[in-house]
Order: sequence, then C-alpha cells, then structure tokens
Amino acid sequence: MSNLSTKTNLTKALSLSIWKKQPERYFNDCLRISHKETLAKVPFELNNHQKKIQRAIDEQRSCGKPVRILVLKPRQTGTSTIGIANIFHSIRFNGGIGMVVSKDGDSAEHLHTITQRFYIYLPGSEKKVIRSIASNRKELKFEEPHGGRILIETAGKQSAGHSFTIHHLLLSEGSRWPAGCEDTRTGLLNAVPYFPNTIIINESVANGMAGWFYDEWHRKDSTYAKVFLPVHEHTEYQMELPIKEEIYEAQLEDIEKRYIADHGWTLKQVEFRRWAIREKCNDDPEIFKEQYPATAREAFIASGNTFFHVPTLEAINTSEPLRCELRVDEGLNGQRDIRPIPNQRGLLSVWKRPQKGRQYVIGADVAEGIEIDGAPADDKRDYSPGDVLDRSTGEQVAHLHAQITPDEFGRQLVLLGKWYNNAFAGVEMNGGYGGHVVTTMELEGYPMSMIYRDQQLRKSGWTTTRANRKSLMSNLDMSIRSREVLINSEDTVNELKAFVTKPDGR
Repeated sequence: MSNLSTKTNLTKALSLSIWKKQPERYFNDCLRISHKETLAKVPFELNNHQKKIQRAIDEQRSCGKPVRILVLKPRQTGTSTIGIANIFHSIRFNGGIGMVVSKDGDSAEHLHTITQRFYIYLPGSEKKVIRSIASNRKELKFEEPHGGRILIETAGKQSAGHSFTIHHLLLSEGSRWPAGCEDTRTGLLNAVPYFPNTIIINESVANGMAGWFYDEWHRKDSTYAKVFLPVHEHTEYQMELPIKEEIYEAQLEDIEKRYIADHGWTLKQVEFRRWAIREKCNDDPEIFKEQYPATAREAFIASGNTFFHVPTLEAINTSEPLRCELRVDEGLNGQRDIRPIPNQRGLLSVWKRPQKGRQYVIGADVAEGIEIDGAPADDKRDYSPGDVLDRSTGEQVAHLHAQITPDEFGRQLVLLGKWYNNAFAGVEMNGGYGGHVVTTMELEGYPMSMIYRDQQLRKSGWTTTRANRKSLMSNLDMSIRSREVLINSEDTVNELKAFVTKPDGR
C-alpha cells in the first residue's frame, strides 16, 4: 500500500507540474465547455483562434513579462472563454484576484456561466484543492489557504476594482462599452500591478476608428501584444457549396476573387460570407467586414463612420507604379532637364509620364517632418503627400510620398511641377508649414502664376476650414463615384477608406 500511495502521489505531483507549465494541457484535462451544437459538456480543446491567443500569452510569460494582450476578433470564436480559462489557471496555481468585466448585464451573466461551468465540472482531485464558497455575487471564491476568487462585473459599475488589487483582468468587448465608462476602464487598468504572473486581456470586435481600443491598437510603443483573428482562420466559418465547384468558381465576384488571392480563402469560406451577409448582416457587406473581418484595417474601417463611399473604393483597380526619384541634368545649351531615375526606395510613384501639351495639377498636404517618438527606425518622420492629376481626365498620374522637412518637400514639388509641364500647384496651409513650402517654391524659381493664391486672403496656398471642409470632401467623393477622378494608387485608396467623420464633425 505504501508503494501504491507513493506512486499515486508522484503521479499527482507530475500532473500538477505539467498542468502548471502547460495551461493548454490543464484546459483539456480539467475544464469543460458546452458544445455549440449538442450542448454536451466536452473537454476544452482550443480552436485555431484560441491557440493564437494562447501562443501570445505563453510567449510573454516565457520572457518573464506580465501578460498584456489586445485581441481584435470576429464574432463567436471563443475569445472570452480562453481569457477566463487563463484567469482560472493563473489563480489555481498562483492565487490572486481575477476580474472579468463585460459591457452589460446579459453578457456578464453569460461569462459568469462559463466560470461556474469550469468549476462544476472540475475533476474530483481538483475540487479538493480549490473549494468554492457560495456567494450571492457573480463570483467564484475559493477557500483558504488558496483564497483566490474571480468576480464578474459590468462596465457601468464605476467602483469596479477601485478598492483592491486585481491580478488577472479580462475586459470583454472593450471597444463597445457604453459611453461614460472611461473612468471605469482607467481604474481597472491601474488596479493591476505591472508584475510577472499578472494578466490583462482586452478583447473586442472593432467599433470605429476612435476610442481607447483603436488608439491602443495603433500605438507604436504599446506594451500590449496585438492579436488579430481573421475570419478565414476560424474553421467553423465555411459552408458547403450549393452548386458544382466549377460553376460556383465561374460566378465569383471581384471582391471574392480578391479574398481568395490575398488571403487564401476557399470557396466554402466564400459561401459562408454570402450566407452571413444575407442572413446575419442585413444584406450589407460592410457589416460583414465589421463582424467577420479579413484584416484589422478592414475591421476598423467598416465599423467606423467613413466619409467616402467604401464600395466605390473597393471597386477601384489600382496598378503598380514606377518607383523613382527625379534628377536634374545640365544640358549643353544650359537648359536643365528633369528625368526619372528608377529606384524602389524613391519618393515618387509614377503611373503616366508627362505628355507634351497636356496640363496637370498638383495637390500637396504638408507635414512637419519631425521625429516621432516610439516609431521604428525606418518610420521616424511624418509624411507629406503630393498628388499629380491630369487636368483633362482627372487621372492620378503620380504620387509623392515623402518623410522630409517642409523646405525639402518644397524643392521636390518644384522638380515634380516643372517635370509635369509647370503644373498648377495647390499647397494646403493648415498646420503652419505650407508657408515654408510655398516660399521655397518661389525661391527655387517656380512660376508664381502656377501656385494657387487665395484672392480674399491675398496669400498663396489654400486653407481647409470647418466651413469648407465638408464641401471639399463631398465634391471629391462625388468625383470619385462618377469617375471624374481616377485613382491609381493603392495607398491613396487605403487612406480614403480610413478617412472618418468624428463625432464633432471633423
């Protein structure tokens, strides 16, 4: 009996050691979830999206860092479940207080059910170690000496987490909390110390291009690991084809072909998209992009208040330009000839070279060109763009995209404008740097008559104001829809997709 007891104890000790080091093994051996179709209680085996989140968590832990994860997700892929499972595991082996905060009471009740199910279906050996104490709150509380607990709260409770230290925190649907919950979020984040073995997971479907979640996702010096879960990586999101494969493939729309080419979608995934748009998204493809995104950018744009007509932008067939830089050659007769020199790292993209006798216009938006804190070494300065359009056709023929000072940007515009037959140039004055550009252009000998001048203000350059902004943008939107303006640059299309109207109308 003594040998048997010793072997049993060794087996238990080995299991505990494995479970502590391998959370995924603990989930599968000890935790149960409800099967979506049969509702049977089955071992928690991670799906593809949950595995991706778990890898990010394990990677931070292996580096001795606190776990800080930001998850941008589609609908119904089990992100809350994997978050709660990690909190449960951490409290089981490290103790502490865990908190799960949801956007409203109904979702909080659902998350509480997941937590309770984990405990109810624990193996008997585990229940002997972590005994639950009955509570009237949405809480799972363990007896001493273990002493850990998991609380479920709603975002509307402003006092959540303000009176004690939280070690493990899950913010569910963090971008969709009700208005006025900013103080709650701030209090919760400050309640978690920046120590190893602490957890903050913030998971959400996108909700526009503003707010804490969006800002943190794009902050370059963020301590959060960003985990995007594209719809096509979730195996449940596919459906059988209603017709033969070759017929179905022949009927694909352009955007469906693009998903296949860019993201490796299968025809069954395309069929899921068609079905979901029809049955779940009110026949609106933009809602599908928000709820089931293929890219993070797509998710934020589709869920935001975009100004320009996204379906029109999606239908634009962009093309690859000649990447180059402009060089001045001194001719034998004293004339200065400007010619493009191919360079894949050049500032200029050219789709059509200048043609004799044609007129062109340039629109330029000047950035400061200063160093940006926290940016990567190759992305340290703000960009200044300049676009050249054929005045007759409205076609974008060249695009200047430069991380340079306003003075140098002015010199580049002079070369560009002179190459395009002394193009008429409009320089935006907002931000205070347009004046430097215009002055440089004048000093470099660019014709004054070919630089836009505000007759009322009696100065060169144009200024965008709250009064004229909407009119300018509306005219551009209609020009793109009617194909009076033809865009060739994929970067320009993406920038227009990301142009949103903020709550204050700006």
